[in-house]
Amino acid sequence: MTAAPQTGRAPTFRSRRKVRRGGAVGPSVAPTDEPCTVPGCAPDEASTFVLAAIDDDGDAGPIVRYARAQAERLGLPLRVVHVCTGRERMPDADCLLSGALYDCLPPEVATDIERQIVRDRDPAHALIELSHGAALVVVAANSDPAGMPEHLGECASALTGRTACPLAIVPASGPTSVAGRWR
Repeated sequence: MTAAPQTGRAPTFRSRRKVRRGGAVGPSVAPTDEPCTVPGCAPDEASTFVLAAIDDDGDAGPIVRYARAQAERLGLPLRVVHVCTGRERMPDADCLLSGALYDCLPPEVATDIERQIVRDRDPAHALIELSHGAALVVVAANSDPAGMPEHLGECASALTGRTACPLAIVPASGPTSVAGRWR
């Protein structure tokens, strides 16, 4: 179930229990038109940043804008990350992050945002590790037009209920690729 958006706070999903792959039990979430937050499993009181996970599926704008607003609300710096799964080259990942920031934010703001590129075959694993020390992890829901609209997407589903800090899931905005501009 979804909760109604609350002023000053990210809307949250009320947890329903469901069995996921491998028999793991975790919270279930339902689709919504608003960003929603799933509680973390081990919140860290010494949170030092808000983490926005960017990939090349075209959802960078909503993720960056939402994460920046949450970072400002919390008084923390924003860090954007891209997880290279082995198929991307580092320069492409760097261009992806820079392009996402400069497309979404004024240049004087984009310049000060921390960027991080991580290599891991499993993006969810990398983001779970990075969630330790973060106040919030922001990811996109499924943007695959062929996918089922009620499905969160592979990465968001894998992260749900497994991040140390709260996880914000931003609704997909469309299937256009940001990375295509640099190839």
